[in-house]
Order: sequence, then structure tokens, then C-alpha cells
Amino acid sequence: MHEFTPIDLSDFDLEAYDEAAADPSALDAAALDEAAEAQARRRREDDAALLTTTDLRRLLDVVSQLNAVGDPAALLTSIIETAADLLDCAAASLLLYDETTDRLRFVAATGSDTETLAAIPVPLYGSIAGTIFREGVTINIPSAQNDLRHYDEVGKKVDFETQSLLGVPMHIEGRVVGVLEALNKHDGPTGTDDSEGGSAGSRNFDRRDEHLLGLLADQMAVTLRNVRQQEAVRDAYERLAQIEATKSNFLTLTSHELRTPLATIRGFAEILQDEAENDHVRDFAALIRESTDRMAKVVDVMGELSELRMGRTRLSPEPRDLADVLERARQAVGAHAEAKRVQVRIEPPAQGFTVCAHAERLDMALLHLMTNAVTFTPEGGGVTLRAYEHDGGVVIQIEDTGCGLAPEHREAIFREYFQVENALTRSHGGLGLGLTVVRGIAELHGGRVWAESPGEGRGSVFSLWLPGA
Repeated sequence: MHEFTPIDLSDFDLEAYDEAAADPSALDAAALDEAAEAQARRRREDDAALLTTTDLRRLLDVVSQLNAVGDPAALLTSIIETAADLLDCAAASLLLYDETTDRLRFVAATGSDTETLAAIPVPLYGSIAGTIFREGVTINIPSAQNDLRHYDEVGKKVDFETQSLLGVPMHIEGRVVGVLEALNKHDGPTGTDDSEGGSAGSRNFDRRDEHLLGLLADQMAVTLRNVRQQEAVRDAYERLAQIEATKSNFLTLTSHELRTPLATIRGFAEILQDEAENDHVRDFAALIRESTDRMAKVVDVMGELSELRMGRTRLSPEPRDLADVLERARQAVGAHAEAKRVQVRIEPPAQGFTVCAHAERLDMALLHLMTNAVTFTPEGGGVTLRAYEHDGGVVIQIEDTGCGLAPEHREAIFREYFQVENALTRSHGGLGLGLTVVRGIAELHGGRVWAESPGEGRGSVFSLWLPGA
């Protein structure tokens, strides 16, 4: 007779059982993933246990040295010399992927002429290094000569016979970029057998070596990436410098070459306007003269910016009465403001209130600011000038009731060629250089200029601060 024990179904997770029954592979896959992760974790722990305190200290020294080396060539040399020393082997080499030839190329090596090696491309197929690169795996071979993947062309040309070989991939941002190899582990004491597959008097690379070379490759990849980023930044700055030089030359040449023909056109337009007997001809001549004057103003601004960019502007600051400075600024745009019926008024500063600045440059900066204010203020609006002491210097302020500025435009308007309006639909002329010139003049005096606005359609305030004498 068999005795049966009652079973309590509450002891079982029937819901989980139903899910597993519906998809048995899910339970198997989860178990396999968990087992694989556990195995990988144990392997990492075992690998870490292989390293001694001396190994860790030397790795720390390596990291410090790699981060201290700035020259790329010296960096690569330091890398492979360190690898050979840490792994106690005859030679080490570093190969990086060459996208142009779709092959690996030696960029550094110990025990051989690097220039000779650099001329020997290593194929991605039919070589051990190529296999490491393509598959992203570590390869440890006791006898490379017996491996069908061994590419012996390199050894023949540099007279080096590879015996034991250990190679690891180098990753940068998840992508394999090269291979670090260690070759010919130095012989151990006679009569010992240091690793599986070893023989008396010889040694093969072991798991400690694999772990060390892998750690070194990871650090080298980080350092190499940093060097590449530094080179990319340096190249970008050089390109920007070239662009800036080209822009400066363009401004200089253009402003210089346009002055003479514009002066000629204007001169003949004046003669034609004075001597014409027909009213239509006089009107046409006046229109030519007016257009020429507008072009001349653009050319003048280009010339001013060119001088500022090239550092040719020299200042001769002198004390100037601020009341006179503001009045001259109002008069400079008097005709323009009258034509638009924009009222320009001055809030008189204190009597005897002065500013120390280069007279011509200050007038030029205020002219640009005033022209900008009148231009972007609608008919019937107003512009106010004021000045006051602030932060050890003087602030000259121009407030308008114009179109205002969006927050993202308050700084952008001082950039070269920036236009708030769309280039194809804008209703105002100019190249967008006037405010750039104002900032240049302000900085030349050791001052600054900035814009404020409560928002679009609500006017703007431009402030020019200049330091005290």
C-alpha cells in the first residue's frame, strides 16, 4: 500500500506556472540569462583576484603617466612600452583601423622599427589581429606559427618570429577601433610549468595577463579618445581662425575697392543734378546720389568693423561734456527722425557731467545706436537719451518705443550680420553690422553694451557703459 500526503495548492505560484506553460522558452531564457550573468560576475571577480597589490599600483602609475602625456606619438609609445613591461613579454604593438584602406595599421611597436611596420597593412581577414578586431574578442595563442590565421608577412619584413600571442580589442564608445597585442612571453624558470599548455622552460600568457592587457586597453582607449577630441577641438579652432581671417580680409578688400567707384558715381550724379535742364533727369540724378550715399554708409560700417577686427584702431581718450555728446547724437539722426515723425528728446545730465572717451569713436557708436532706435520705431513714436553715473563709470542710455526684442534676440543682435527680420521679407536695410561695431568700440574703451526689452512690440533700451577716466 502506498501512502499519499495531501498537497496544499497555496504553496504553488499557479499564475507563474500558467505563464511558463504558455511560453516555456521564457522560463528557460530567463534562467540562462541569469546563469550567464552569474558566470560573468564570478569570472570578473576571479580575474580581479588574480591581480596583486603590486599590479594595481603599477596600473595606477600607468594611468597617471598616460593622462600626463600630451603628445600623441609619445602617448602611443608609452602605451606599448607599458604593456610589454607589465606582461613581461618580448614585444607589444598597437594597431588601429584605417578606414581608407579597410585594414589595420601599426601605429606603435616595441622591438621593431615603427615606420617599417606602418608600411605593412594587416588584413581584417587572414590575420589574428583582424579576427580580434572583427569579432571584438580576446585571443590567447600559445603558438602563433601553428595557427592558420597568423599573418607572417609582418614577421618576415621585420625579422621577428611570433611564438605566443595575446591580443585584446580596443573600444571607444562601444566601437572597436584597434587591437593591442603582446608577443612572446619571456621564458620562466627551467623545469616549471606555469600555465596550461606550457612546457619546461617556457611560459604562455595566462588569465592574469589577459585581464591586465584588457584593463590597459580600456585605459588606452579612453586616453586615445581624449587626444582625438583635443585634436578635433584644435582643428575646429584653426578652421574658425581661418574663417575669421577670411571674413576680415573680405571686409577690408570690399570696403577699400568700393569706395572709389562710389565716389565717382556720386560725383557724376551731383554734376548731372546741377546741370540737367529736365526735371525728370534731375530727379533721377538725385535718386542715384541718394542710393550712392546709402551704399557709402554700408561701406563705411564694413571699414569700421574691419579696423576693429584687425586691431588697427587706436584710442586717444579725452574728457567730453555729456550734454554736448547727447546733443550731437540727436542732431546726427535729426533728418531721419523728422522724416519718420519720431520725436527725439534728451533728459539733460547734471551740468559739468563728463565722460572720457575717444571723441570720433564715441560719436560713431552713438550714431549706430540712434539710427537703430529711429529705424525700428514706428511713425509717431519717440526716442529718449539719458546719461548717469553707475559702477565707477558712465551709462549712456537710448530708450525707444519701437518694435522691442524677444528674449533670445537681446544678445544675438550684437553678432555680425544678425538680422531680427527674415532676410527675404525684412523692410529695413543694412548688413547687421552696426551693433557689432558699437560693441567693438565699447570693448575698445574697456566698457560694454547691452540691450533690454519688456518684449516684442514694447520698445527697447540700449545701454553703453564706459569706465571712469
